Amino acid sequence: MVDGPTRRDFLSTLTKVGVVTGTTGAATAGYRLSTLPMDLRNLDLPPAAIARLARSSPVDWQYCWDAAISTVPQLTMLFGNKLGGMQELSAEAGFVSTPDDGIAAGVTETGRMSTLLFPATGFTHHLPYYSHDAAAPHLGAKPHAGGFGGLRLDGTTTWLWDDAADHGIDYEPDTGLLELQYDFPRAALTGAADDATVRSRDDAAGRVLVDETFGVVPGTETIAREFRVHNESSARLDGEFYYHTQANVTANQQNFVVWQSDENRLVADDGLRWTDLDGPYELSIYGDSPVTHSSVARTGPGDSDEATANAPAGLLPSVVESDRASVEGRYLSGVLGFDLSVPPGEYQDLTIFVTGGPDVARLPEQLAASRDRRLARARRYWADRVGNLQVDALPARYREAAVRAAITVSKLADPSSGSISASGNLQPSYYPTWPRDGSFAAVALARAGLPEPGKRYLARYLPHVQEDDGSFRQCYDSRGVDAGVLTVENDQQPIYAWAVRELYDETGDESFRRAAWPAVRDALDYTVDAVASNGLLVATPDIQEGPTSSHQSLWTNAMAYEGLLSGATLARVADEDPAPYSEAAETIGQSLRDRFFDRDQFVTDVGFWGTQRDLKGFNGAAVWPSRWAAAFGEVGTITSALRENYKEQGIAWIPGELLAAGALARAGDTHTADAILDDVLAQTAPSGYLAEETTDSGEHILGSPLGWSSSMLLLVLAERFQ
Repeated sequence: MVDGPTRRDFLSTLTKVGVVTGTTGAATAGYRLSTLPMDLRNLDLPPAAIARLARSSPVDWQYCWDAAISTVPQLTMLFGNKLGGMQELSAEAGFVSTPDDGIAAGVTETGRMSTLLFPATGFTHHLPYYSHDAAAPHLGAKPHAGGFGGLRLDGTTTWLWDDAADHGIDYEPDTGLLELQYDFPRAALTGAADDATVRSRDDAAGRVLVDETFGVVPGTETIAREFRVHNESSARLDGEFYYHTQANVTANQQNFVVWQSDENRLVADDGLRWTDLDGPYELSIYGDSPVTHSSVARTGPGDSDEATANAPAGLLPSVVESDRASVEGRYLSGVLGFDLSVPPGEYQDLTIFVTGGPDVARLPEQLAASRDRRLARARRYWADRVGNLQVDALPARYREAAVRAAITVSKLADPSSGSISASGNLQPSYYPTWPRDGSFAAVALARAGLPEPGKRYLARYLPHVQEDDGSFRQCYDSRGVDAGVLTVENDQQPIYAWAVRELYDETGDESFRRAAWPAVRDALDYTVDAVASNGLLVATPDIQEGPTSSHQSLWTNAMAYEGLLSGATLARVADEDPAPYSEAAETIGQSLRDRFFDRDQFVTDVGFWGTQRDLKGFNGAAVWPSRWAAAFGEVGTITSALRENYKEQGIAWIPGELLAAGALARAGDTHTADAILDDVLAQTAPSGYLAEETTDSGEHILGSPLGWSSSMLLLVLAERFQ
């Protein structure tokens, strides 16, 4: 090993003197600009990602070995841009929380709880659920991964995610609750049927139907899985209801591919309790009925052979048949059993509670109440919030989608920290908050009649995480800890200023404006000093987050123009000098016109490979919400190109397509805007939310649900109809 400065030291030195970037320390040290229009700090993305992955233990790598083998080598390619492709698969079909609870959970379409976040919505991940192959059974997940119920009859255990069931998932209208269904032929539950009998819709033995209402009991920081077992067969159901969970309680941020677990202790008695031996957190799971069976076991990487994965009668024997009451390790599973006795034509209720903390003896009154009272309370809670939504001006065909979008975004807001997560899932790892995504969410919720989460986010959370030079890192968790691998994205600072001005215009709240203004001013100063010698912002990754996406882009500079104008407005209200911001806006605006549009066909990016025309829907931001295109006479140029692109390509990335719809609506082309809206809403997931992308086969991938998609829907509907 050769002593001396490393590549990182070299880049750091260049950055400090402003030779390469001209940005770091600019707002505070007065550095001015660089000769190069590119910020090379973000070329550290691949080694930064590898450094994140290096935190995981060998057993974590073993658990996720297939993904590690196929994707980690891609990180060694300096310009690989593989981070998105590494995490396209999303295991979630639904997501629950409330605006007043930090705990949140995601569930697959077969009822497997695949995400658990607590004590804050964007804090960390406590279920080592990992899926890697959309074509494989259970998305390639291990049989014991996640949390799920099961029925044990005649000595045979059948888990609710079993292929013998017909599964369904939907959302309860106007609430944040999910409804799941598991429909079994009776014969499939006893191991007495062949494949033909199991699949028969007219099975003479009848059927067993399990209904579930899945949600967070408002104000309790507790998830409730309200199961109801219907016996639609001719014989009595006598057996047990099992609930199984594999968990790892940890305060660690989770990685793109490989978990980062802690040593845990799991104890089973009248409930299951995981304790983080390396930290302060605990997880408790218990029921509202007496426990008749409890057992625990280690279920690590070696417990997922093909025989176990494909034999319903023999699944998870190491847990179900264990006689242990406590165990220590990293991947620990526990099972609780409850008596099940249901006469023909009747049903039995059972509720499973999931919460952080050790004490399950003193139930809050809201949980100790009956199932009907718990659900009635939750419905009243959501009715109060939905009643405040400003959706009456929308056409009826869009009203339900707007309500669902507002509920989705509000569930991503954490009440204690003020963060707004990008998504409620880890696969991909979007549970942190991006300043960009959260800013759009804040404005969208305010437009919909729910301004308080946005105020907390813009005036409390973002000022808390802001860097000393006025910039923001890529993303942060709910604690305010840097959770990304990019150094800076130059669109996020001006978007923050735009969002504060929008929320102030919407609410007129002077205390909010005063609280947010110092951080807005610092973000604006950073942006002013990040203008390169060619009049555009120094190139960094923006919403296309990869090393070779370090562009001087239409997106970033159009939003910088808008953010600087918004900042000038806020400066006037604060009785401060608006000139630096309005002058920088004019510089950027004119340079964007001269360098991108003074040609036969406008371009969208200038970067590593020269000028590029990568026309996507998000370029509509130059028309809406930015005022740049109107000020420089390019509305028709951009909207014509977007219109043709939509006719030829259809829709792809949901937030981008909705930006195009908003631009077209702003320009008066309501026909095409409505067509895009209808196409987007046709891709809504069964549980009511919008994902980030939908594949040709209908699979919802990447952020799922993605808060930005729902935020953009609310903003487009407001632009179009209000």
